[in-house]
Amino acid sequence: MKILTVANRKGGTAKTTTVVSLAGALAEAGHRVLVLDLDPQGSTTDWLAFGPGIPLRDFGDRPFRALDGQVPLADAIVTTRHGIDLLPANDSLRHAARSLAGEPGGDWVLHGALERFERTALAEGSAPDIVLIDTPPQPGFLANAALLAAGALVIPIEARHLSLKALAKFFFRVQRLGRVRQALPIAALAVCRLDRRTRQGPTVARQVRAFAAAHLPEVPVCDIRENVTLSEAAAAHQPITVHAPRATGAEDYRTLARVVAPARSDAMATP
Repeated sequence: MKILTVANRKGGTAKTTTVVSLAGALAEAGHRVLVLDLDPQGSTTDWLAFGPGIPLRDFGDRPFRALDGQVPLADAIVTTRHGIDLLPANDSLRHAARSLAGEPGGDWVLHGALERFERTALAEGSAPDIVLIDTPPQPGFLANAALLAAGALVIPIEARHLSLKALAKFFFRVQRLGRVRQALPIAALAVCRLDRRTRQGPTVARQVRAFAAAHLPEVPVCDIRENVTLSEAAAAHQPITVHAPRATGAEDYRTLARVVAPARSDAMATP
């Protein structure tokens, strides 16, 4: 079970778009995918869980109780109409953050919940291949828990100049995590909302690659082009690979999916 946390300390970097679109591309490639929404705003939950298959969008306090260990993680997971499993988010996660933040080892609670979930799921033959964790835009307990639970990171970077400083700060924050856990590998950098018609977008993409070459020489950098269908997919509550399978956004997230997880040999052909 590969656990990928999608994170960046800066808001507006397309974290949710990357989680949902990458989940869709991985599912299309034949992977069993579980998405954990750790953002109390629930944008990923709203994107994936709307419509047939989940009659009630109020998930009560299940997200909190699953994170707190009061119920098994599996009991709070729902299957969306797109075949992607989801641990939904709502305001109960704010309560989890308040109640667990001061507990000894509280930051490790998600790590422990996922370990227990994996053992049970493997025994039952129902373990996901990939777990994707969406993180809140601000640092704090939930963001730390997601980093400590990760097997690797996917870092989305908006193709804007202000994003470069945030990337450097976040990178060094990840390095400091090595003091409390083993080194956290980075699976990929994704330059999002890249508009090649502008001067700024390609310049930032080159600078991100220069940063990666200097500090992360083994980490691939993927471009995610600006594409209006990604916003339309959110409005339609579908992954981009379902909503507009031939759009450039779908193509780019398929490329990112191949980078972070090779396609299964029994997967259906890509449209």
